[in-house]
Amino acid sequence: MNKNHKRNKRIKLCDGKDYVTQDMYIGILSGEEEHRQEFAGFLKEYEK
Repeated sequence: MNKNHKRNKRIKLCDGKDYVTQDMYIGILSGEEEHRQEFAGFLKEYEK
């Protein structure tokens, strides 16, 4: 089980119960995904 899967599970657990924590998890996951995409772009350019 990877980190994102665990965070997605936490987001679902918070749904309807703790919107602040849910929003925090969504923000963290979004930031990580953005960073991963940026890194993949740099890596692709580097491999050329």
